[in-house]
Parts: sequence; C-alpha cells; structure tokens
Amino acid sequence: DKTRAFVGEQVTVGWYLYVTQAPNRYGQLSAPRTDGFWTEDIPSTTPPGQLAFNERTEGGRTYDVALLFKKALFPLAPGKLTITPMEAEIARVEFFGPSQSRRLKSEPLVIEALALPREGAPAHFAAANVVRDQIAASADRTSVAVGDAVTFKVAVKGTGNIRNVEPPTLPALDGWKSYEPKTDVSVEGGETIAGTKTVEWLMRPERPGKTTVPPLALEIFDPAAKRYATVRTQPVTLVLAGAGGAAAGAGASLT
Repeated sequence: DKTRAFVGEQVTVGWYLYVTQAPNRYGQLSAPRTDGFWTEDIPSTTPPGQLAFNERTEGGRTYDVALLFKKALFPLAPGKLTITPMEAEIARVEFFGPSQSRRLKSEPLVIEALALPREGAPAHFAAANVVRDQIAASADRTSVAVGDAVTFKVAVKGTGNIRNVEPPTLPALDGWKSYEPKTDVSVEGGETIAGTKTVEWLMRPERPGKTTVPPLALEIFDPAAKRYATVRTQPVTLVLAGAGGAAAGAGASLT
C-alpha cells in the first residue's frame, strides 16, 4: 500500500497471481524474505489451499487474478529494505492431453524506511511505540486489608505493532511490595494490525493507609499525523484497612 514509511509504521504487502486461464494446480516454490521487518500475517478469507479468482483488466488485457497472501510489515530500522521475490509453479491438467506447467517469479519490492523525526521527540523515546493507542489502568479491588493482594493492570489498546509496544512501568509505591509483572498480548485479525497489550502486577500492602497510583504516561508517535503525543491513565486510589476482609472495587481508567 506504500513504498515509503516511518520505522515502525505498517506497510501492507499483497502477493497476487495473474493468469489468462485459471490453473487447477498451484504450488509455492520459495517464499519471499522480509529481512529488516517485523512481520504479521494478515488472515485470508479464502479457505486454505484454494484460490479465489476475479476478472481484472490491466493494460488492455484481461486476467484472472487471485490474492495469494498478505502480510503487514513494520520496518525495524531506517534505510532501503528489499522484499525478495517469491517463486511459484502453476499447472493446468486437462482430462485429455498433456498437462501444462509454468514457473513464475515476482519482482523484488524495495521499501524506504524513514527515521522518526527529531523535532518534538521525547527524551529516551521507545522506537517501538509507533502506534495509535489508548491506555487504561485498573485494579481488581480498591479497598484491601494488610496482607491481601491487589492485581493492578495497565492495558495499551490500539493499532500498530502492538506486540512490541513498551508500556509504562509501575513506579515504586511507598508501603507496597510489587512482584515481577506478567504480560499478555492479543492481536486482532484484520487488514490493519490492532490489539491489546496488558501488563499485570501483583501488589501487597505492607501497612494501613491510602495510596494513589499516579497517572502513567505512554509516549507514542502517530505515523498518520506525523507527530508525537502522550496518552495517560487516570490515577487509581487504593485504601488499606488495618485488618479484616477486602472489599471489591474498580479501578479508574482513561482512554
């Protein structure tokens, strides 16, 4: 869909088969290499092993055209990156007569990956955060007794290379002990890569009182708007009782 993109911006590439007569046998001989890109497959709506042909006229000639597959590619570093050719073999086997087969090879494709702009760039910007995202924070309970645990979550949701996004870290909270976080990623199928990355901390209070988890900031670069932005969570207040059971509660969030 484009041959110039920022580092971390999605480039959608499709491989198509153009024939004057639809074959009844197709086989891929070599796959294209996408060195220098983070790659996500875009799911096909055609059943595996089948090709859906549609008639298309180009250059005054009519073809039967089938989409072979699509990939979302995210450049990892600036420069000119080459997607190598793929090779395939097609054949038309007639009931009477010999079969006819041909080997086909695509052209290489060069993508120019642009460095992110320096103007407006936050200090220590995480290059993987080239996304259009929202962020929310929540706790599974906001009232808890000393010794009980709270699960605190930060969820980053949006479009882009969501697997590589670097969410904000949980700051040290006076009177609390936190453990190594767990991370979960869910990617939605579709033409534009989107999904949610969730980081979850288990936290235990060490003394009674009230603690507020401050707003957590995520600095991003929006490739469509070509600018940097900051999205933040709302603060989440946790109330610690001296003893007794914990009451269920809900966290605050900002999207």
